Amino acid sequence: MTIMTEEKKQPLIAFFDTKPYDREVFNQLNEQHGYRIKYFQYHITPDNCILAKDADVVVVFVNDIISASVIDQLSEFGVKLVALRCSGFNNVDLKHAKGKLRIVRVPAYSPNAIAEHTVALMMTLNRKIHRAYFRTRDANFTLNGLMGFTMQGKTAGVIGTGKIGKALVKILKGFDMEVLAYDPYPDDKFAKSVGCKYVDLDSLLQQSDVISLNCPLTRETKWLIDKDAIAMMKQGVMIVNTGRGKLIRTSDLIDGLKSGKGCLRGGK
Repeated sequence: MTIMTEEKKQPLIAFFDTKPYDREVFNQLNEQHGYRIKYFQYHITPDNCILAKDADVVVVFVNDIISASVIDQLSEFGVKLVALRCSGFNNVDLKHAKGKLRIVRVPAYSPNAIAEHTVALMMTLNRKIHRAYFRTRDANFTLNGLMGFTMQGKTAGVIGTGKIGKALVKILKGFDMEVLAYDPYPDDKFAKSVGCKYVDLDSLLQQSDVISLNCPLTRETKWLIDKDAIAMMKQGVMIVNTGRGKLIRTSDLIDGLKSGKGCLRGGK
């Protein structure tokens, strides 16, 4: 007698907030595993959690809010794991998730990729590349208003010297800039090896011509850049934020920009 057994189904993964390039990459990676995947282009919310009812794993991105209501519903549906396609996790109610869902995150982005993007934003602002692009597209080749400054010899302040911050420091030293760094946990060995200097936050804000935010969003860093911090900065300072948007208090930033204090690029 032959006993027929039901073939075990592969786990089902529900992806939210996906773009075509997400699907292309994950479909390619999934060729090695054969998981069942459902893609949704919208954010997960308490109203559409039902879409993940049969899923074993839910994969979300930085703008998906994993609130208590979402956690309760996913837990009731039997979802075992929520995986973040980002390193930040301030969009998850971790306390409420404890004992109900396992939460995992990306341990780190490519440090060099983010550091290079940060420098690209600096150069775009400094050399007015975006403005020049639109002018030349209209066959306007005037140079008025496109002047920048030489990065060499200027002072750059790097707030946060994790993997991304350290990669950025190395690039900025290649511009022959003076680099100041601030981090609650300074790495003096690294500073000595590349020739940067750790200072307190106020000193960095006061002395820097260019400031880059490369720190996580925590209770201590939320609105790290506010009106008091902006008041310390040099006139015309450049601020680049490739960390979280809430590192800067937006209303204070707008007031600073209107006053001609400086310029900003980046943020997420």
